[in-house]
Amino acid sequence: MRLVIDANIIIAALIKNSTIRSLILQKQFELLSPEFVLSEIHKHKQLIIRKSGLTSEEYTLVINTLFEAITIVPKKTYQHLLLKASKELSDQKDVPFLALALATQSSIWSDDKGFFETKTVKTFTTRDILEISA
Repeated sequence: MRLVIDANIIIAALIKNSTIRSLILQKQFELLSPEFVLSEIHKHKQLIIRKSGLTSEEYTLVINTLFEAITIVPKKTYQHLLLKASKELSDQKDVPFLALALATQSSIWSDDKGFFETKTVKTFTTRDILEISA
């Protein structure tokens, strides 16, 4: 199953060595994320380090490990669908994720209720992903 993974899911995996991190690292799913996600995550680096207790070096190691299982997709792949996606979601920060899902015929993995506004792409919560992977 191909899934566009939301930034908040990745951040949760960075903060805590949890089920979410395990699900990502299992590589059971083809995980995609828009190219801006790394810069978005790095904006929160100090918060993630503080909440996780990781050192800066450990943060780098964990993020690199996670992104071995997540494919970063260039904006040119989904740019033509940004306007369509923006009409479906009220939170404009989520638009690139939906556009990428539309472009790659993927579902979305997010616990953000905003993604449930769209009817064009199926959204799975972490609980759903756990059930599927069991």
